[in-house]
Amino acid sequence: MKKIFIADNHPVISRALVAILAKVGYKDVLVEHDLKMVMRKVKEYSPDLIIMDIDFDGTNSLSVVEQLIATNRGIPIVMYTYMESPSVYGRFLDAGVVDVLSKSSDIQQIQTTLMNALDGTKRMEIIHP
Repeated sequence: MKKIFIADNHPVISRALVAILAKVGYKDVLVEHDLKMVMRKVKEYSPDLIIMDIDFDGTNSLSVVEQLIATNRGIPIVMYTYMESPSVYGRFLDAGVVDVLSKSSDIQQIQTTLMNALDGTKRMEIIHP
């Protein structure tokens, strides 16, 4: 069973995502709400996939994503956000995340995106300035 790590500062959102993941068969899920703890928790948990919010109470998570990619090569990261900004998505994709998923996505889209991220078959392509 694949292990999934969720980094999102909104407990209601992360609980909903955990429920959606359980519904589609992902039961080994760890959640972290504190951006400062993400690096340590990823190291301890060794997930197969990281799902991470872009915005943590006004703090952009790009620097943490860059650190995760540099130190955890091979673990795909999917950004999960309410933001609708191709230029912001582009910065994360350029940093090495495999996809950007909207928090308004339906269960099928979430499942497809995560399965593709886990097997390496998809990378979202966004044209950005």
